[in-house]
Amino acid sequence: MKRYIISVCLFAGVSLFLSGCSLQAPPSKGEKPVPVPTGNIWKSSDSGKTWESKSNGTGINFTDLEVLDFAFHPSDENIVLVGTRNGGLLKTENGGESWTRFANFPKSKVYGVVFDSSSGNIIYASGLLKERGKIFKSVNSGKTWEEIYTSAAEGPLVASLAI
Repeated sequence: MKRYIISVCLFAGVSLFLSGCSLQAPPSKGEKPVPVPTGNIWKSSDSGKTWESKSNGTGINFTDLEVLDFAFHPSDENIVLVGTRNGGLLKTENGGESWTRFANFPKSKVYGVVFDSSSGNIIYASGLLKERGKIFKSVNSGKTWEEIYTSAAEGPLVASLAI
């Protein structure tokens, strides 16, 4: 149990540190630096040597998209959720080839998103809606959402989630 708690805390700390950050290792001597892509959603299949835009989705403005958090499905690596500053919550089921927006999720700032590791059908997302921090839960892969927490005052928000 202690090992599990340490693992969860470590994962949460790393997630909080890396959410919203772009890190790039300095190039080795003689190597040209690889530009870090901005805007849109990008994917690398070769450890960051090359990047490919994966910005295909109906009704989604990818040029102004700011990714705040992402989550990988616990048993299907092709399913990824992306929380954004101005596009709500997005989902891909094909490894990023195309994206859809959860139609029944509020189009708000989504600061945190996480799958329950025991069931990929359970998703938690945190965001800012009408100036209040909120946490939402879905038990059916995002078909419906229930608001499970609302901050008592305007301003406070839940910036990161971990299970």
